[in-house]
Amino acid sequence: GARCDGADHGGCQAGCLILWKEQWLKPLPKGAALNLVTIEGGSRSGMAVGSEAGSDTARMRLVACARSENPAEPGREVYRCQITELKKASFELPWWDLQVYLEDVISRNRRLGEVVSLLFIMLFNWVQGKRGGNAYPYIEVGRLTKTPVHSTHLKPGDKVRVKSLGEIQSTLDGRNKNRGLFFDVGMARYCGHTFRVAESATKIIHEKTGEIIRVPENNPMILLDGAICHADYQKFCTRSEYVFWREIWLEKIESGDEQVVSACFEGETCAAGKSN
Repeated sequence: GARCDGADHGGCQAGCLILWKEQWLKPLPKGAALNLVTIEGGSRSGMAVGSEAGSDTARMRLVACARSENPAEPGREVYRCQITELKKASFELPWWDLQVYLEDVISRNRRLGEVVSLLFIMLFNWVQGKRGGNAYPYIEVGRLTKTPVHSTHLKPGDKVRVKSLGEIQSTLDGRNKNRGLFFDVGMARYCGHTFRVAESATKIIHEKTGEIIRVPENNPMILLDGAICHADYQKFCTRSEYVFWREIWLEKIESGDEQVVSACFEGETCAAGKSN
């Protein structure tokens, strides 16, 4: 899908999926060719824009709306984007409202079995929360007090293999973090699979403040083509954002014999197939 390249937002490298209102889109006639133009310099797959561009004046107005001065720190810019404004454009989902899950099934975003499974997991985790138990799925927390750094200087296009869950756990502290970056349970599905590096990110926009967050260049956050948040345990959130990786969680593949894939799992289609 079309993702933000951050060019008008301080060079943010999060690669967020762009959200669209149906009123902004025009269906193509049946059988019409899809005309996409790849953004020059874009390193992430699927980054494209339509063949029609707005006027320079309209674009400059949008650019001006995307940034402002931090009132608490004059001279310091803060940015506005779809993600910083998302809460204002949406509402919190009531826990008792199951209509949204029915819509997921009707729209074929999810299968009925997935929805039923999620509802049981939500109920189980609610009970576990009341009794002080572990939520599902459970990943054993790390045991380190100071976590290691390992730099392999990964660049966009490099091939990598995600290390095993055990290897990654050995780099985590008691909050399942490595140098502040959380290893989420949903990332475990990618262990053992191979990918291409989409971005080596050292700056992203803070979703709450709009400020640019900078990451040390010797310990960047790595984005992998095809490795996105599936939100299987986050109420099927559809943002499909990249998940962030530490270089120490990845093994660089030097050989050209390895087949790079977008990870495929039960019930999903994988165009390239699995690597051995």
